[in-house]
Amino acid sequence: MNEKTAQIGIGVFLLIIGGLFYLMNMYTPICGDDYLYSFYLTPVAAKSFFEGASIGFEQKISSFADVMFSQYNHYFYVNGRTIPHILEQSFAGLWGEDCFNLINTFFFLLLNMLVIWISGKRNLNKYGYWVVAVFFIWFLLPCPVDLFLLMSGALNYTWSAVFCLFFLLVYNKVRQVERVNWGVAFLLFLLGVISGWTHESLVVGISGALFIIYCVQYNKRRPKSPEVILVVGFWLGTVLLCLSPAARGRASFDHPSIWETFLLIIGELRTFYVLLFLLVCTFFS
Repeated sequence: MNEKTAQIGIGVFLLIIGGLFYLMNMYTPICGDDYLYSFYLTPVAAKSFFEGASIGFEQKISSFADVMFSQYNHYFYVNGRTIPHILEQSFAGLWGEDCFNLINTFFFLLLNMLVIWISGKRNLNKYGYWVVAVFFIWFLLPCPVDLFLLMSGALNYTWSAVFCLFFLLVYNKVRQVERVNWGVAFLLFLLGVISGWTHESLVVGISGALFIIYCVQYNKRRPKSPEVILVVGFWLGTVLLCLSPAARGRASFDHPSIWETFLLIIGELRTFYVLLFLLVCTFFS
């Protein structure tokens, strides 16, 4: 298959997948957390939420100022995922489900593109990589409806994964740059903070891996200032996320031990042994 034919095939494939995904998103109802996020959160509402009630959810979100003040309470009483939850409350309370469905389709396709891009930029023009990426992302991950279609799940997992993968792509480019002007430096720092302040299941592993890389390579390669700015921003976002008062309290409440959490993850994965086999193959290759 020549490059032009492959590009046409990829375009048709993306139109079909994007159309089907959008239709599924249209028929995914607003329920549970998605409905509650359309309300201004108060300390009373936060307490009742964890007790299984819905007391205190009375004031609907009517402005972006409501979103920010509500997120202040989220940070102290619910969890520290401020970036996804700002978007969550903005869509649920202000912008609406139709807007979310359209943008969420784009983010799902973008997630597949970033996965392929990280494997090798030239693979973006190979039809087989797109088919495999969509198949693996949809069928190997648990509960695809929760991860990709529900508003709260998509923003917490799919969108957070896109932010983190984009951060890694920029990180690979920035490593070769000697210096940048203050405007670009600020944007790199902002990207790092936003990407690191998304979801703890993603950013803790990335932050830890970056720290190990610097420890191992410190005497062989000194990081340049643009790279340091980007990574420090990501680490700051990770700290703001994981050390928020609500996150520390929720961690002990939801997951009493690391071992129980690990067993829970294994039980949820649809094809754990397939993923383990792929991980081993990737390691040795």
